[in-house]
Amino acid sequence: TTMDPRKRTLLRVDVIDAEAATKDAVDALMGTKPEARFRFIQERAEFAETEVLDI
Repeated sequence: TTMDPRKRTLLRVDVIDAEAATKDAVDALMGTKPEARFRFIQERAEFAETEVLDI
């Protein structure tokens, strides 16, 4: 359905300062500060779809 031109909607998305946002996310997830990872996870936990987690 996403490839059907009659049913799809294309939206342009511009991310202001995408480079800084990407750097912040990578630093939070891959950096040396575990508290940054913990905070990142806690702030986004409500958006997790538990049925797709492999736990």
